[in-house]
Amino acid sequence: MIYGNARASGEPRGLQIRCVPATVGIGGFDSHTFPLTGVAEKLPLCFERGNNGVLKKIPTLDAVFIVLMAATGLAVKPVIGPVLKMIAAPFFLSTGSIAGVVYMVFPLLSVMVTRQSGSATLTGFIQGIIVSVSGIYGSHGVLSLLSYGVPCIFMDMALMVRYFRHPRLIFFPPALANAVGSLLVGTLFLRLPEFPLIVSAVLSFISGGFSGYLALFFYSYLLRHFPALVKEGEFLIER
Repeated sequence: MIYGNARASGEPRGLQIRCVPATVGIGGFDSHTFPLTGVAEKLPLCFERGNNGVLKKIPTLDAVFIVLMAATGLAVKPVIGPVLKMIAAPFFLSTGSIAGVVYMVFPLLSVMVTRQSGSATLTGFIQGIIVSVSGIYGSHGVLSLLSYGVPCIFMDMALMVRYFRHPRLIFFPPALANAVGSLLVGTLFLRLPEFPLIVSAVLSFISGGFSGYLALFFYSYLLRHFPALVKEGEFLIER
């Protein structure tokens, strides 16, 4: 588990360096820990969190996790997309409308693990940049920055509301994000008429909501098996 903060002295004004001594629990129990202070002090910070919790700088481990979530979200698309298409086609449903149950897990996990507002947005824009540059599955060119980034902005905004971090209400942020993404794609790229656009947005809201509970499962799994990701306090609230 990561404990405490320490600021390096004598750094020039405008350049802030923070070393974070850390211990990692074996099996997740604090009674069986060993110090990693020497290692932690060598890890640079890419960003630093402001007083309002919005991203300014984040530790290297968090930055790596965000990039990993962005890459994993893109990696599963070519695999999940055809499978969901086979499921959705017999019911005359849009694949994108139900795909959010998987796609929205990754930006939500970024926020859950790093505990920093803006992590989902960063995840979405990283995905948009990769897709627009590489032209891989699901690319809309430069507009991919909008289709990937804007929904995650809404997810971050919803997670700023404390009550939406309750386990029973965690469905709302990814549901909102997926619905916004569906509306963007349906309006900008598919040019859907009004009624199909509304139906697609409603289905996206429902499927995106399920991704919240799926993300909760993976979040619990990660904290149990990767103690280095555990941080003080709780992301979720109980009431």
